[in-house]
Amino acid sequence: MQDRTAPEGAGGKGVSSARQRGFPSRNKEPLILFGVAVAIGFLTFAIYPRTPPVTVEGAVQRITVIGPLEPSSVDINEAPTAQGGIQLAVALRSAGVQSPPVSLERLVVAVSSSASGRCPPQAIACPSSNGARTLYYRFPRQSWRQFGTTAIEQYQFGVTLTVRNIPDVVANLAQDSQDIATALPPVSVLQYVYKAGARAPAPTYFTMPPVVNYGERVVNGGSYTWQQGMIPVDTGGWDHWWYPSASTAPEALSPTFYSGTDLAVKDWNTTLVFLAGILVGIAGAALVGVVQAVAKRSG
Repeated sequence: MQDRTAPEGAGGKGVSSARQRGFPSRNKEPLILFGVAVAIGFLTFAIYPRTPPVTVEGAVQRITVIGPLEPSSVDINEAPTAQGGIQLAVALRSAGVQSPPVSLERLVVAVSSSASGRCPPQAIACPSSNGARTLYYRFPRQSWRQFGTTAIEQYQFGVTLTVRNIPDVVANLAQDSQDIATALPPVSVLQYVYKAGARAPAPTYFTMPPVVNYGERVVNGGSYTWQQGMIPVDTGGWDHWWYPSASTAPEALSPTFYSGTDLAVKDWNTTLVFLAGILVGIAGAALVGVVQAVAKRSG
């Protein structure tokens, strides 16, 4: 009786039928390995963290308040606007109501900008030179208002100015999911003082510089660990820095840079980089297999 389960002849018809039933042939091996390498490459690209350095460029360079008043502090809140600029809310605070007219007070903001021509809204002058623009604003005539009974005595009363939009200027704080950085602009407070023999008063620095409270809009500010400089106070959506205003002209020349990191996100990104390295190794091995299979087939 003939055995029908045996291979048909010595020519390999059984092997051919096995291939027809779905077993991969050696001709397809390079394609399979190449497909594996490409798939792993896409996966590596997808999980690799993208954390470019956080920089602050094109922001406010310095701020000056000049006039007859003698404030104890200058509070500045800065936030980006939907128009692609920033808003500045400035408050001059004092222990009591001051008599000089508030409308004589000026706010001067220096920004890095090559813009010229028409001034932004609210600005009364805006000269440009050497890639920088100086914007002048006037405090509106107003009464001193009380900031609440919980305010520290020397900061209880104040007057305010809100510059609604300074166009083409970025915020002095930049952040991503891992890193945060700020370039706090120097703030000068000058008072008009008559000097002997002078026909007009000259702007002069205070002997005791007022305190600056600079607030910046931030997302999840409490998640970051600041690695350089002063640690801000997070008040839910705002980070605040307190520092003395400039007491000399050299102190008012350049911003102070601080930076921080979300350590939990940094650790996770480090893990992703490690996994991406493993995947790159696997993809490389697959490509080596492609080369070897092609070479063997050619040989």
